[in-house]
Amino acid sequence: MLLKRAGRNITFKALSELVPRALAFIVFAYAARKLGAGDFGKFSFAVQYAMLFGVIVDPGMNILFIRDVAADRALAPRYINQFAAIKSGLAIAAYLAAVSVIVALGYPSQMVALVAIVGLMPIALAGLKFVGAIFTSWEKIEYEALINVADRIVMVPVACGILYLGYGLLALSSVIVATHALSVLIGVLFVSRYISPVRLSVDWSFCVSILRRVWPLAAMVFLATVYMRGDVVMLSLLGSTDEQIGWYCAGVRIIDVIGAVPFLVMAGLFPIFSDLYENNRQRAGQLFRTTQKLMCAAAFPAAVGGFFVADSAVALIYGEQYLPTSIAFKIVTWRIVFVFMNVLFFQALIATRGEKQAALVAGLGASVNIGLNLWFIPRYGYVGAAASGVLSGLAVCAFLVLSIRRALPGSLDLRAALKPLAGVVIMAVVLTAIGQRSIAVLVPCGVVVYGLTQLAFRTFSAEELGALRGLWRKE
Repeated sequence: MLLKRAGRNITFKALSELVPRALAFIVFAYAARKLGAGDFGKFSFAVQYAMLFGVIVDPGMNILFIRDVAADRALAPRYINQFAAIKSGLAIAAYLAAVSVIVALGYPSQMVALVAIVGLMPIALAGLKFVGAIFTSWEKIEYEALINVADRIVMVPVACGILYLGYGLLALSSVIVATHALSVLIGVLFVSRYISPVRLSVDWSFCVSILRRVWPLAAMVFLATVYMRGDVVMLSLLGSTDEQIGWYCAGVRIIDVIGAVPFLVMAGLFPIFSDLYENNRQRAGQLFRTTQKLMCAAAFPAAVGGFFVADSAVALIYGEQYLPTSIAFKIVTWRIVFVFMNVLFFQALIATRGEKQAALVAGLGASVNIGLNLWFIPRYGYVGAAASGVLSGLAVCAFLVLSIRRALPGSLDLRAALKPLAGVVIMAVVLTAIGQRSIAVLVPCGVVVYGLTQLAFRTFSAEELGALRGLWRKE
């Protein structure tokens, strides 16, 4: 029954996260082609800048909501109403702060106007994520998937149509924000019908207690956001051109799509892992080890494959004007390994009540990232930003390994990486020998070679394969 719950959660999380991200990627790729590297750089900066302030709207509260309500569903009505009220107040503060700071930094009026619109985007997305957290806590993830997929299905043709007709950044941003806002409204209606009516209410003592509990998560989320999104803002502040920012963001956007995989896996497993940690820590350790091996087996070939197909992938998706992107993409693709592993480690720490430790690690990661960017960007520009992202990801992974050893003694098995690592070495040798740059040749060959190596090495035991198959096996 536990495996069936996990499989069902992951399946619907895949629909809820991967499909919307893939559809959104279509919009961004088309926007990159139509707008050109300069305007795409402006749009990308505005989005990443706004997302830094968007963390104010959800300072880790969704994680707290899922953890508490998943354990006791009777809390849902009160939590929904109180959290909605808190988030509404935080949304107003986040928007005013984003606009005020961009004005204070002296950016041109065009950028201020763009941020004034794009600044609503993280607020709308935070609303969607809160709706998703409510459904996740009740393990009704199919409703979250339905809303998110419908949101992008509407957004893609409308946004692409706006670009095709020759409208610019402001019109594109307005359409995206309006689509997300409509989806939030629909999500609220679904929550009111299937779980509990949504009515804003404020109990100040409850709000204060929630904010006191959430502050370690808030610190972790903020610092993790700085670590993951601060590079684009620093590129702008340190003098990079809009074209360079556009080239960099085009490569990072591809990594973001691939990086959705570990998030959706852990989103599906998080309620179960939290439950097991409280009630059966031996099984929690077993689940962690199997998930760790799965992350290694998926991350290593994705990173190596990205390196080999960088040139052809960039030309295919963005066109010849973005060829400088491939330089950064060949570097930033190695972030995939650390994204996969760090998501697992962070979520495991939180599930084991290690929010303060997770916040400390996020702070160290943000500090390393900022320091490296300050050194690399003035010397190497957007290529330096790509390198600093990889190195800071490595540092965060090292910090998390030490933390996990204390939080889950005996659960961390570094040997889980050996067979996938050997497999990608063989895959890299074969792809190098082929000497082709075509995705149509490299991707199938890489998949076949790596798959055969893992079968030959017996990376997953019969018991682990049975557990993985059991995730989706019907009762």
